[in-house]
Formats: sequence, structure tokens, C-alpha cells
Amino acid sequence: MIKRITGKIQKLFTEYNRNLLMELISAEFKAYEQNSILGVCWNLLNPAITLLIMYCVFERKYGQHVKFYPLFLLIGVVTVNFFITVTTRMIVSIAINWNIVLNSTIPRENFVLADLYIYTCKFLIELSLCCLLSIFYGVFAWPSLLLLLPLLAAYAGLVLGFGLIVSLLYCVAMDIDHIWRIASRLFLFITPVFYSLEHTTPIFAKLIYWFNPITPFLIAFRQVFIWDNTFNIANYLYSLFLGCSFLIFGYFIFVIFENTAIERV
Repeated sequence: MIKRITGKIQKLFTEYNRNLLMELISAEFKAYEQNSILGVCWNLLNPAITLLIMYCVFERKYGQHVKFYPLFLLIGVVTVNFFITVTTRMIVSIAINWNIVLNSTIPRENFVLADLYIYTCKFLIELSLCCLLSIFYGVFAWPSLLLLLPLLAAYAGLVLGFGLIVSLLYCVAMDIDHIWRIASRLFLFITPVFYSLEHTTPIFAKLIYWFNPITPFLIAFRQVFIWDNTFNIANYLYSLFLGCSFLIFGYFIFVIFENTAIERV
């Protein structure tokens, strides 16, 4: 099994596969932007509307106790939306390309990686807004960008590992798409998007921290963009550990069950 995984990884990093992946990304990007007038502006409009609604609803109850609440809220919205949007798209990545998967030698991981690449670019655009707002408030430290890059890579690893697993589950049971679309929306509430863990009960805070993998990342992203002297290095390292662990576990499951799952489509 180790040799099989090593061989697949080596194949992914060949120049031939990199070219295939870039062609797939280009095709996917054109499909997303086809007949779109506003194009990339939609990527900014979605979090802006969500931010506005949440700010109007929760500012009076939670915003009074949180510094720089608009920035606090924006970081929460874009971080959780990235996870929800990408995983929802990844679920069907392999199944909708079933004919290509069966009739070509393209590594199946490429279809999931293409979606991750496109949405990560969109996520970077949204994070740039967080950066600008952080600069506006005067709480951004340029050295924190060095901490942002590993954190972003680890978060992408978390999403990719989870996406690889759910893409196989969809091949076996297509109901997983509907179930996940409903369940994923709960992350806006079971992740401290519009509230702080300090303002919840100790039991609830521990539950959503240890059993919701997005929470440590959200805390880390906020500490990067809202820089002060209370940076939690333990939480930062834990986030990196979570990202690597989910990626390794998700890819291991993918390699074991990919053939079985695709035969069920």
C-alpha cells in the first residue's frame, strides 16, 4: 500500500500531469465564468452580502464585546464559506467526470485538485479584503504574512483531505450531496463566526473547538489579521497539525477505495 501511495504521488508531480492539471483548471475556470457579466466580482459580492446581514443581526448582541467586529465577522464568513463551497463542489468532482475517469489515464485526484485550485484563488481574493480592512483598523502586522502562508496551505490540506473522502462517498450514495448541502450550513453556527468562544459556556466552547476542525483555523486566521501580543502559538501549530492529518488520512482512504467507489457510479 505504501508503494502504491508513493507511486501515485510521484505521478502527480510529473511534468506531464502538471500540464494535464493546468489544462483541467483552465477548462473548469472557463466553465465557471462562462456567460458571467460580473465575473470575479461575484466572489466579493457573496461574502459582502453575508457580512452585511450577519452584522445587522448580531452586532448589537455580540459586536459590543468584540473589537473590530466587522473585520472579526468578515474573517469568519470567508473562512467558513471557503470550506462549505469547496467541499460541496468536490463531492461531485469525480462523478460528473465519470466518462473521462474511466476512459483515460488522468489521475482521479486531478478533478478534485482543479476545484481546490480555483476556489483557493477566490479565497485569496477574499482574504485580500480582510488584509485591507485590517490595515484600515491599524491592526495588521506585515511579518504575520509569513504565518499566513503555512496556515493557508494547511487549511487547503484540510479541505482537500475531506473533499477526497466525500467525493468517493458520492459515488456510492448520491444522497450525500443533499445531506451535505444541508449539514454544511450548520458550520455558520457551530463555528464562532459571529461570536467569540469567550462569550459561550465552557462546555460548548470545548466542543466546537475540539470537534469542529474549522474552529482552530478560524482563530488562527483572526490572530494573523488582528495582530496583538496574545498570539496563540499552540493553536497555530494545532491548526497545521490538523491540516496535515486530514490530508494524509483523506488521501489514504481515497487510494484504498477509489476503484471500488468508481465502479459503483
